[in-house]
Amino acid sequence: MQHLPLLYFRPVTLLADPRYVRAFPGGCGFAKMGSNYGPTIWVSQQAAALGCHQVLWLFGPDHEVTEVGAMNVFALLSHGNGQRELVTPPVDRGIILPGVTRRSVIEMAQQWNEFEVNERTLCMEEVVQAVEDGTLLEAFGSGTAAVVTPIGAIHYMGRKIELPCPQDGLTSRYFNVEKMWKQKDNSK
Repeated sequence: MQHLPLLYFRPVTLLADPRYVRAFPGGCGFAKMGSNYGPTIWVSQQAAALGCHQVLWLFGPDHEVTEVGAMNVFALLSHGNGQRELVTPPVDRGIILPGVTRRSVIEMAQQWNEFEVNERTLCMEEVVQAVEDGTLLEAFGSGTAAVVTPIGAIHYMGRKIELPCPQDGLTSRYFNVEKMWKQKDNSK
């Protein structure tokens, strides 16, 4: 499995355990509040004990992917015949933080017009199947502090699932855009 050079950033390994849920419909999972993140500290410590960097938060009986730590999550999938899709979970149920970085990632992808961009449910069954059949091209988290962080592996249901992290992939592209913005800001 080819990974991004360490010169740029390191792919993270995540714990995805359906016993732990960050937010529920009807709550305040859509808001940047301490009550959403304080209770996650213990689970993050459990993830670290397993050699994971963060938690991939799941929800419901279908193990819907929601967030990575305090970041939004994205997956780039191939549907054959050159058709690709960038997927991120929808914010309409109030369990996903609708951040400005998330919106920027979506808007840039739409402007590039190279693949379909969809806000839709993404369950772990689909992720595992896409990894197994080679249609998961890459996955990453995005957030204010991290901007973009590639996902290199997920510990899920007793197994470690390795994800591709292509050097010339979408994650690198977003990272380079962010680097360019910082250089412009520093030159002022």
